[in-house]
Amino acid sequence: MTYINSEKFFSRGLLPEIEVTVPVREVFARISKETGNGFVLTQSGRPYRYVVGKSLVSSFLQRTQPQEDRTDVIGRFAESRAGSWISSPDILSFPIETAERTKTTLEQLENRPDMVFEIVDAGTPLGFYLNHENVLNAATGRIVWVCKQGHDNADPDHGTCAVCPFPIDHVEVR
Repeated sequence: MTYINSEKFFSRGLLPEIEVTVPVREVFARISKETGNGFVLTQSGRPYRYVVGKSLVSSFLQRTQPQEDRTDVIGRFAESRAGSWISSPDILSFPIETAERTKTTLEQLENRPDMVFEIVDAGTPLGFYLNHENVLNAATGRIVWVCKQGHDNADPDHGTCAVCPFPIDHVEVR
């Protein structure tokens, strides 16, 4: 079996690719609709980092105090650019390196630290290989925003629940 046929390989288009200049609000909206919570952050169209979406969301929620108006905080955060948050130490992301399909073995990919490889064939991007389980786990499970009363929300909207007046409290991956 080649790594192209592995469960750790995702053909191009299966993982969301989001440009560093995109507002975080759009990132939240996009990953809320995906089946996984990881995404490829691109810079000028080139894969740059693989980001665990839950860590981005959790980082945001940790920055707000319980007494703060989450509407204001969500507004400020949501308009910032995705790339401006990635260097934060509490956001889990992995480097992406290019690997030529015909010149790279499965052992070479697996014997590296946690990372993502953009697999190319003669310069043509084929997809991404997530080399270890903890990197792969970010590609599965959808992000659900949960309010203080336990109601599920598809996105953070304006910081309050779509069902009740309580604030968004945390996120879960399901």
